[in-house]
Amino acid sequence: MRGAQVRAAVWALIALAGGTRLYGQEPPYHVREFIPIGGAGRWGAAAVDTASQRLFVAHAGQIEVVDLVLDTLAGVVPGTPGVRAIAVADALGRGFASDGTDSAVTVFDLRTLTVTDTLGVGAAGPGAIVYDPVSRRVFTMNGPSRDATGLDAETGLPAGTVPLGGRPASAVADGRGLIYANLADRGAVVAFDARSLSVVRRWSLAPCRRPTALAMDRAHRRLFSGCANGVLVVSDADAGRIVATAPIGRGVGAAAFDPASGLVFAACGADAVVTIVHEDDPDHYRVVGGVRTRPGAGILALDPLSHRVFLPVAQLGPARARGGRAARPAVVPGTFGVLVLDP
Repeated sequence: MRGAQVRAAVWALIALAGGTRLYGQEPPYHVREFIPIGGAGRWGAAAVDTASQRLFVAHAGQIEVVDLVLDTLAGVVPGTPGVRAIAVADALGRGFASDGTDSAVTVFDLRTLTVTDTLGVGAAGPGAIVYDPVSRRVFTMNGPSRDATGLDAETGLPAGTVPLGGRPASAVADGRGLIYANLADRGAVVAFDARSLSVVRRWSLAPCRRPTALAMDRAHRRLFSGCANGVLVVSDADAGRIVATAPIGRGVGAAAFDPASGLVFAACGADAVVTIVHEDDPDHYRVVGGVRTRPGAGILALDPLSHRVFLPVAQLGPARARGGRAARPAVVPGTFGVLVLDP
């Protein structure tokens, strides 16, 4: 039965996500394949380790590891309760996973995939996680406590907490020692210094509502905030001001920027589409197409070497009501995997 479900998922995904014309033009990307993983349960964020050519996907209390050379499942990192997001520190040979259930960070070896440490965060429900190579610290974004927790990535010792003044969603490190985070409940962006743990600037993203996705063009110092009301807001990271907006799909959960092509990708799960926006120059942007994916496919990761885009997906069953209110649809067991988009 499991094999039949996987095969059905493959053909359904390919049928829905082929070279669909959206936004009035052919998309610059297309669906190449579906990598079956299986299992049950929902998934979280994904991250690419370019050095080892592996994809790490948070899924149902463990991390699925995909070999991007063979496009097959290479192993798992077990024992990450409520894992939500993953950060990779190639220079240290370590990966870090935020475990929402245990309010902790799991540290694992990037080569052997073995867990080497579990670090308490001291805050409930850590979500997004980001590694800063300048301070050599890893930071979790803690929505319930509206702050960020810093940990020394080498020793595991706590570095401190940064009050952010709102519920942080996605976060990025700029490579110069600053961390930027979307504040979902404030419709704003906040920037803090990874070494001094002090907030250096914040600004409104209006007309954005509930910014959940964030990516960055580090060379041109531009931030891309994906918002729940179907807009991508482009900000000047240094001046703290909006420079452009572009329409995207609904239900965006993740974004990525490819500096080689100047393309911004926004995974919009509610509309089952990846919206693709081109950076014509640092202040001008245009939608160049979209690729049909699958309902609920709101997470993506980009490999800047191959320029491929990866989306964790699964078949979803009917939504189950709870207490008179609609709940999220159930995941059909055995249908989970990764959708691969190629240029």
